[in-house]
Amino acid sequence: MFFNKTDPQRLLDIVVTADKFEVIGAIKHCKTLMLQSPLTLEIALLYLEFTSEKVELNEILGPVHTACADFVANTYKDLLSHEEAVLQLRLSAMISIFKSSALILPNEDYAFTFLLKWLEKEYSDKEERNDVFQRIVVSLIRFTHLSEEALLDFTSCNLVSSPVDAINIVSNAMHFKATSSRRIAYWRYEQRDYLVRPVSLSYLMPAPHPEVVAYMDISLGRCSRMTYSEAFAFGGLTLNMVATCVFDADTNTPNSLGLFLCAQTEQPAILSVTFSVRTRPNGAYVDCISFEHTFTTGIPFGVNDLYLTQWDELMDPNCIFVIKGHLHIRMRISALQP
Repeated sequence: MFFNKTDPQRLLDIVVTADKFEVIGAIKHCKTLMLQSPLTLEIALLYLEFTSEKVELNEILGPVHTACADFVANTYKDLLSHEEAVLQLRLSAMISIFKSSALILPNEDYAFTFLLKWLEKEYSDKEERNDVFQRIVVSLIRFTHLSEEALLDFTSCNLVSSPVDAINIVSNAMHFKATSSRRIAYWRYEQRDYLVRPVSLSYLMPAPHPEVVAYMDISLGRCSRMTYSEAFAFGGLTLNMVATCVFDADTNTPNSLGLFLCAQTEQPAILSVTFSVRTRPNGAYVDCISFEHTFTTGIPFGVNDLYLTQWDELMDPNCIFVIKGHLHIRMRISALQP
């Protein structure tokens, strides 16, 4: 009897039968056929749904699972463009998508909210929803990149097993934000491809004015687009950093990387600001420009050429400003009396 060697459901049926009679060679041959056959979204989702309680079988089919997980994650990499489609997916696909660091979305707060929305839709039974969240979904959230507001919301999330567990998670996330130490074993600490970039903050109280130091990094692949930092509070103001590619007026080609500071404030605020960039080989920050400016709501202020470096040179991975594929920027901000 002949069968279509590329029929994914038939291959799975053979795997189940071969496993029942412990014919390991047949399982391995099916694995090879699965890996050699072209992947489609339908096939990848089918293979991802196949699981076994037998460790050996899962190990043999591990490469298939990995290939399918990568395929699904890449297909839905731009979450904003596929929101409705992703909401219809099963748990195995959600795990593949939200384990990925290449996922494009506004920020980690968005990921947290989206996962809660998906859980509400996928699991009508409250006990089952709580169980899936506590066993699996909680490990997909990158707590160290959640905003303080989202972390506060998490402490009252009714899916968490207990208030103590929620407080412990938030405490660990806040401690890491402040010190970059005490890592949790199953947490993922890499940043995703956030459209709104996270910032690391240090609040200082030197005389005579309080200061905040804000850090942001941008991947080379995102430098050609406008990049916003998440908002942060300082001295009654709401601030955020904006990096943008400045184009040559004549050729309409990228010319330099600009950096600006924006403020939301009820009254004009005088700020003293220093822009700095990180350099190789020692990783130290070098000051680029310092200024004092009166900020009003919605009007950014900064420089059109932060690095004083030609665009092609700046985008070269071997450039002294590029560290592991990213540009690293620092702002030191102090509030002056009006």
